[in-house]
Amino acid sequence: MGTRDVSQGPFELFMSMQEYAKARDLFKEIYSHQYQETGTWPQWFMFDQYAVIQQEESHGDIVVCH
Repeated sequence: MGTRDVSQGPFELFMSMQEYAKARDLFKEIYSHQYQETGTWPQWFMFDQYAVIQQEESHGDIVVCH
């Protein structure tokens, strides 16, 4: 599963439950992993003490225009 796969469901759940702070925090976490140089995201990333571990590339199913 990729970054989008594991975040889309929780984001939609938080929004539907009007848990906007949780949705915002999730969004901020995802954007904190964006690569500044390319504008892309890792295919997956870890949390907690493993936060430095992440896939260097993604499979590119989402087009991001900058």
